[in-house]
Amino acid sequence: MDRRQSRLIERCYQQCGLEEKLMLAEFDWSFNPKLPRQACFQLHTLKFTAAGENALLIGKPGTGKSHIAKATAYRAVLQITRSSTSRPMTSPTLHPQPRRSA
Repeated sequence: MDRRQSRLIERCYQQCGLEEKLMLAEFDWSFNPKLPRQACFQLHTLKFTAAGENALLIGKPGTGKSHIAKATAYRAVLQITRSSTSRPMTSPTLHPQPRRSA
């Protein structure tokens, strides 16, 4: 990853308002075996954003919701910054710009 790409990722993540860059690979799945692991990885694919849908994490305190949400947000930043090199965006944001019809 070059320096420019790294700065773009950092700038986008700062705009999210999150301080931790977490990944699902770092999550301790043995901590809460009832957590739906497959559903978390499905959420991490970000397919719901392409469909224009939202995701809602519900559960008791201390079950891993924040870690899953932060990991998903970081994944979104990485995906957006990768796509920004292939198609122009008006500014780095977590909401991809709509494609224009030809």
